[in-house]
Amino acid sequence: MTDPVEPSSKGAADPSPEPPPDRPDLDRALGYPYERPPWSFRYWPAHHHVEPVGAVRRDELVERTAVLAIGSNAAPDQLRRKFGCHPSGAAPIVVVEARVRDHDVVHAAMVASYGSVPATLVERPGTTCHVHVTLLDPPQLEHMHETEGLGSAYRLDHVAPELVEVPLLGPLDSVEAYVATRGPMLVDGSPVALAAIAAEGRTLPAMHQRDVLARLATTYDLSVEELVRVLTSDPGVRREAGEILAGRS
Repeated sequence: MTDPVEPSSKGAADPSPEPPPDRPDLDRALGYPYERPPWSFRYWPAHHHVEPVGAVRRDELVERTAVLAIGSNAAPDQLRRKFGCHPSGAAPIVVVEARVRDHDVVHAAMVASYGSVPATLVERPGTTCHVHVTLLDPPQLEHMHETEGLGSAYRLDHVAPELVEVPLLGPLDSVEAYVATRGPMLVDGSPVALAAIAAEGRTLPAMHQRDVLARLATTYDLSVEELVRVLTSDPGVRREAGEILAGRS
């Protein structure tokens, strides 16, 4: 995992420009789940500004829904892509560090439109994964549902609040998580954890995004760059790749 995003009173630097249409954005495909501050923060997508948070008042949580950010939803760059041009992006998104007991973050059996194999959550007794919780107001939650493909790519599951430790806030009344409808990626019948996500007591094998895509590329006899180009341009191949990742093909 790369170094965390540093806070700046002037906001973060503008992201790199989009690649030419005939060349895939390898950095985006291979960089998942992207740079995520290890601390709690507020993020203004419209201004691409990150501000560390040392405390959150309870009245700030009124009408906000706590949703686990197990992958890229804790990364400012990804939140900018999702909310930067959306009306709800004018308000800050509150993102707080958290730990989830008896669960691990694993690669899902699907491929995102930008060529990455995204994350999902699985129960793993004895494992504690280090993630974040996003606190979303109603417009932000509605838009996040849209960006996650709720009802197709992901469903929204309830996570027992007593399993979620949020040092900054204490016990939460309710916690939700996006869980992949197609289940986890399987290698030799086992889910594979995201190596970029720290965990204690992890017993699953772990892989970085580059390794996952390199493994998938060999199935198609392609280089990683060629694979990403195909995945980002052909929804049919993305669906087929998901079946391969699930061990069903």
